[in-house]
Amino acid sequence: MVESDFEVIKNLYPRQVTGIRYMVEDICDQLEYEGSPMFAEIPDATTVQELAKGIYKRVAKDEDRSVPCESNTGCIPPYVPPCKSGNCLLRQLIEVMLLDEMHDRRNRYWNRKNRY
Repeated sequence: MVESDFEVIKNLYPRQVTGIRYMVEDICDQLEYEGSPMFAEIPDATTVQELAKGIYKRVAKDEDRSVPCESNTGCIPPYVPPCKSGNCLLRQLIEVMLLDEMHDRRNRYWNRKNRY
């Protein structure tokens, strides 16, 4: 019941954020194995930031292809601002979404592990 409610809530995300959600879930799918940094007792902040940085680059790349560019200097996709310092809002949103998904999967992992 709780998990389906969580899915219902995630389905209410704005369209642009839904694409990011799928990327976050894809990364977490790849990290769902025994000994993964996602299941470390204390998750490493640097690892989370690097994962978020990779997702951010994918978002920028995907948006760059979908936005027509009429300038010779290149175009910045509509909601992907340049993020040199790592402090931009979109990058932070990706990090929060990643941490939220990791938290959900860690809870499932530890609950399953404690049952057996």
